[in-house]
Amino acid sequence: QVISLKSLRLGVFVCRWRPSQAVTWPLKLELFAIDRALNQRSAVVYVTKPGRSAAIGRGRRHRMPQASRPGDLQGVQIPAVGRDVTTIVQWRGRAVAGTLADGLWERVRSGEASADGAPATTWRRLMLDGQDGFKLDRRINRLTVGPEGALWVATARGLGRIDASGHVRRYGIADGLPASDVHSVWVSPSKTKRLRAVIGTARGAVLLMRDGELTPLGGKQGLPVRAVWDITRTQDGALWLASSWGVYRWHKGAVRRFSVATGDLRNDWVTALTSHGNNVFVGTYCGGVSELRTNTGHEKITQATATGARSQGTYVSHWWGGQHINLGGLRVVQGTLWAATMEGALRATLGSESAVTLQPESTVRGNVTAIVPDSRVEGRHQRMLFGTRAGIH
Repeated sequence: QVISLKSLRLGVFVCRWRPSQAVTWPLKLELFAIDRALNQRSAVVYVTKPGRSAAIGRGRRHRMPQASRPGDLQGVQIPAVGRDVTTIVQWRGRAVAGTLADGLWERVRSGEASADGAPATTWRRLMLDGQDGFKLDRRINRLTVGPEGALWVATARGLGRIDASGHVRRYGIADGLPASDVHSVWVSPSKTKRLRAVIGTARGAVLLMRDGELTPLGGKQGLPVRAVWDITRTQDGALWLASSWGVYRWHKGAVRRFSVATGDLRNDWVTALTSHGNNVFVGTYCGGVSELRTNTGHEKITQATATGARSQGTYVSHWWGGQHINLGGLRVVQGTLWAATMEGALRATLGSESAVTLQPESTVRGNVTAIVPDSRVEGRHQRMLFGTRAGIH
């Protein structure tokens, strides 16, 4: 049943519920909520009697609504909201994590090396210009590192670029962004080409040129003018944009859409993209991961799907499994495909005949939001960092 929301603030909500049938008091309910960033949360609610306040807790009763207890992010006590890790990157030799509402954190050395030889580390807030704070909005959606070593920060209120000296350059609506809520940013690996970055916002994507000019991508180009959740580029130079209506390929002015209707995807709400050569892995909100493989012969292909749709062209779709893929939750590392999902971390070895679907990673469970290689360990078997709603593992 749908509950009528009366008021809402961070960590606390008040609502009214009229049961459709007789119930026995006290009543125990479990609520599930999904926000606009596709973060799924659950809460146990105890209702003492009609007209009385409900209390939120985790398996035990509380008198008043309250947020979760502060968590431990690799040994550092941080506010409860800071536990919600949304993105992780390696920047200037250290790991940097973005959170849902508590800004940026960095991993630093804290003492002697551990038993396995890795240095002991801890997490602290990222220091910018000598101040413990963040000049941009603390709601971090995505982090990307550019070829010049700058850190690009997509937030709920604009895009930031942090250079090596810690100086922050902010881009907002006044600079030409179609919306302040920036979901993703793809940065060109070239230091000389005119195109510097492609920015995905809640109202479409824009091209950021090296001279600072912002050029919108929209209806004239046949691209989505609403939310763009992720962006990637393949070796042939084509840009791929994730939207709530499928994924769009834009190359030399030509646009092509891949969706459920074309027989290429199992869900049109595309939340994550990553490329591997000229192939693209497409993660969706509730349809798992599909790979759009290029056909080297370039002959036309007609393939029947479970939905009855048919796909024709130079791409063949292969489904890798999975279910709820988090925003930006796909990555290829040393020939392994990683997927950050609401059900945990998944992986598959590419190029292996036996690996046809994603398999669970047993080392981490729960709602995994980000996966990145750990720079502390080099070698054949790359260690990974996993961002979750409860911190970093």
